[in-house]
Amino acid sequence: MDNAKNSGITTEWVDNAVKPGDDFFRHVNGRWLDTYEIPADRSKDGGLYTLRDDAEKHVREIVERIAKEQPESRIGALYNSFMDTDKIESDGLEPLMREVAPILNAATSEQLAVTLALLSRAGLAQLLGWYTSIDQKDPEHYVFYLTQAGLGLPDEAYYREEKYEQVCAAYIEHIATMFELTGLAEGFTLTPMEAAQLIFSHETEIAAHHWDVVKNRDAEAKYNPVKATELDEKFPGFPLQQWLLALGQTPKSWARSLFLSLLSWRAWRTCGSPPR
Repeated sequence: MDNAKNSGITTEWVDNAVKPGDDFFRHVNGRWLDTYEIPADRSKDGGLYTLRDDAEKHVREIVERIAKEQPESRIGALYNSFMDTDKIESDGLEPLMREVAPILNAATSEQLAVTLALLSRAGLAQLLGWYTSIDQKDPEHYVFYLTQAGLGLPDEAYYREEKYEQVCAAYIEHIATMFELTGLAEGFTLTPMEAAQLIFSHETEIAAHHWDVVKNRDAEAKYNPVKATELDEKFPGFPLQQWLLALGQTPKSWARSLFLSLLSWRAWRTCGSPPR
């Protein structure tokens, strides 16, 4: 009987030409870095992504094995409805328009704030990121965190660095195409390109207030506790109290041009958000 135990350490990618004391990461992973080809549909890859793919495959197998008579079959029904591309095609834009309707019907900034919150609870991309976690300086308590968000491109650098100009141009064209295909621009009495340019301008304004990736690594700088009751005073112009209440948390009007850009931006982000 073979009693040998597998340590879990893979040595096939070790680059012995690099001394571990000089560059341990390169020593352990050098051959993988030199020979591995990242799949064309990905910008990065590695062990964690393989683990994620395997986990999703196993979940699919479990869901597909669930017997119809079991209560868990509702999970299978939900999964199958998501994978039913024929039904998705036959439904056309109608399910999407149901999601967009509350945005188009928001008549005030307060109503739009509530709509943004409800869409955020549904998992769609938002103007502000949020989550609840342990207080970084008081582990006995949980706190509600707000984070920067609201961009369709990966980060703020895309909106200000010249090397991304072609990406930005293609992004604007993509938004215009989506607005043309869905007919959403008509709801704002704009052409698809006008809507796309308005949205990009809005995102550029958001990006101007974002921290770059370097500053975002500064845990001390990111720790800025504020009472919920102080949010409207510290950040006027956006009805954060209504937004928080609609999110389910406890706890000035916008210019028309900003309100219009927010409406069109939110409609776009609803169309452009991948399913979760």
